[in-house]
Amino acid sequence: SQQPTTLLFLLLIALSSFTQIVNADCSASDNDFTNDPAIQTMTFDMGYGPQEFRAYVEPDVSTFYNAPPGSKTRSKPKHPGWAAKFINMSNKRVRLFWDPRNGGPGSPITILQPFEAGGTASFPRHEF
Repeated sequence: SQQPTTLLFLLLIALSSFTQIVNADCSASDNDFTNDPAIQTMTFDMGYGPQEFRAYVEPDVSTFYNAPPGSKTRSKPKHPGWAAKFINMSNKRVRLFWDPRNGGPGSPITILQPFEAGGTASFPRHEF
């Protein structure tokens, strides 16, 4: 019969797509970082002999603008906030609300399906 063969074929396509998602790797390789002057070799010794690792060292802000070193100064953001990420690690849907802390109803932020993540801008004393 043709139907089981077609079903098996569709199942194999679905599994191969899923495998590609699960096995996804970072697209950057070690070679991509060899020419980045902000990635520097650091050394340390914890009693087992000298060891090395590569780390990002923040460069002068002028380099982000292709300007001469020291020609720009770092500025402090006016907003004291950050990005907040929420991950639903349950097998149930989660409704995320911001709490206004005044006794009133919360403001809906997002609905997270099982094992889904979402985010929003946040700030100190912000409660969810």
